[in-house]
Amino acid sequence: MTLIEDDLKQESKGLLIFFIICYAFAIIYPLVFQIIFDSISGLIFVEVFFGGIGTFSLFGFIYTSKYKVSITQKTIIIKTLFKKIELNISDIEKYIYERYNKKIILYVFKLIVTNKKKILITRYKDEFIEILTQNNIDRVFD
Repeated sequence: MTLIEDDLKQESKGLLIFFIICYAFAIIYPLVFQIIFDSISGLIFVEVFFGGIGTFSLFGFIYTSKYKVSITQKTIIIKTLFKKIELNISDIEKYIYERYNKKIILYVFKLIVTNKKKILITRYKDEFIEILTQNNIDRVFD
């Protein structure tokens, strides 16, 4: 039985909009630039700049849309674009959490498992802390 299921699909929409704006600007800007100026070096710089930022935001969109967390009473499964991490709650020694951003209600949990930190991002802070306290896992204060 899954107690908590969370993903970052809401947050990925902002990155998609940013990607579309950057690529639209990178396509439209050369048309306007050629009419006004004759310099090609400024045009190349702007194309590379907005193309790079647009590509980076496309990667961010794909990564956040594939992120998924499933938490049961015994296990935590974190699926990302590149890997799947499965943790037993009994293996967690301590945890640290903080708010990700003041604008978005997301919490970053750093789970300490045998001297390694695993990062989990979720909206369900209170429910997850309750699961951790039921399993006698201590919070570390920074």
